[in-house]
Amino acid sequence: MPLLARVFGFPRNAAYARASRLFDQGLYEEAIEEYQRACEESGGDALTARLARFYLAESHAKLGEHALAMRAWERAEAHYQAALSIHPHYPDLHYNLAIARRGRGAASEALDALETALTLNPRFAKAYFLRGLLRYAAGNTEEALGDFASAAEIEPGYLNPSFRQARALHDLGDFQSAQKLFEAAAATRVDDIQFHLKLGDQLFAKDQVDAAIDEYVKALEINPAYADVQCRLGMALSARGKPDQAAAAFRCALEANPEYVEARTFLGLALREMGKRIPEDISVVAFDDAEWLSIWNPPITAVDIAVDEMARLAVDLLQRRIAANSAPHKPVTYVLSTRLIERESCQRVACSDAGRRGTETPRREGR
Repeated sequence: MPLLARVFGFPRNAAYARASRLFDQGLYEEAIEEYQRACEESGGDALTARLARFYLAESHAKLGEHALAMRAWERAEAHYQAALSIHPHYPDLHYNLAIARRGRGAASEALDALETALTLNPRFAKAYFLRGLLRYAAGNTEEALGDFASAAEIEPGYLNPSFRQARALHDLGDFQSAQKLFEAAAATRVDDIQFHLKLGDQLFAKDQVDAAIDEYVKALEINPAYADVQCRLGMALSARGKPDQAAAAFRCALEANPEYVEARTFLGLALREMGKRIPEDISVVAFDDAEWLSIWNPPITAVDIAVDEMARLAVDLLQRRIAANSAPHKPVTYVLSTRLIERESCQRVACSDAGRRGTETPRREGR
C-alpha cells in the first residue's frame, strides 16, 4: 500500500484498498480503474479523493515511463497528458511529455512542453539539454549551443568526452557528426553522478574516506571528465595517504578544466607529499589571486585578473544599454591587463639553450 495511505490509516473504501494493492504490485493499468472508482465512491471524503487522484496520476506516470522505454511514443504521450491533467505543475512530467512528442516527430510540440518545464523549474538541466538537441536538429545551432551551455552550467556532468568532441566537430562545421555526439552526451546519467558525488561528500565529512573514494569512483565511471569529482577523489586519496594516486586525479581534473585553481594547488601539495619540493623541483602558479594563496606554505604565485575593473565595465555597459532603450547596439570588446604576483612557489629555471627558451625576465609585481 502506498506510504501516504499507511500514514493516514487507509483504506477508507474498498476501491482504494484494491487500487493500492494493485499499485504496489506494479499493475498500474488495473490500479487506474480502481483509483477512478475510489474517486467516484469517496462519498464526500475529500482526503481519500485527493489521495486517489494523486496515485491515479502516479500510475499514469509509471505507465508513461514504461511506454517511453518501449518507444511507444503515442501511448507515452497519452499517459503523461493524463498525469498532467492532475499535476500540471510537475516539470518532470512536462519533460517526459517532450521526450514522447519528440519520439513521434512532433518537435514543435516537444519544444512547447520544454518551455513549460523550464518555466516551472528554471534550473532543469535535462530540459535545457533536450531543448538544445531539438534546436540543433532544426538548424538553430547558436540557440542550441546556448542551451547546452546552460545545461552544463547547472550540471557539469554533461561536460563529458562526447560533449567536448561534439563541440569540436561543430567548430569544424561537421554538424551531422556533432549532432550524434550531442545525443550521446545527453545519455549521461547526470542524476546518478550527483547521487554518488553527494554521498561521497557526506562520507568524507564523516571521515569514512575509503567509502567516499568508492562513491567518487562510481561517479567517474559515468563521466571520467568531471573535474569536480576528480578533485574530490584526489583530496580523499591524499587524506588516505596516497599522494601519487591523488596527483593523478588532480591532473585529470586539470585536463578537464585547466583553470581549476584548487586542483592545481592540491596537485602541488600532493607532489610535495611525494617528496617533490616547491619550488625547487616544481613551480606552482594559480590563476586569479585569493587571500589564502599568500598564507600557504610556501605562498603561491598567482596571476591576478582585474575583477574590479571587469565589474565596473559591466555596469557601465549595462547602463548604456538601458539608456539606449531598444536602439541597435554593436558588440564591444575590452582587453584588460593582468599582473603576475610572484611569491615563493616559483623560481627561475636555469636554461642552457637561451636562444630556444628565451632570456627575458618576467615583470614582477607585488601587493
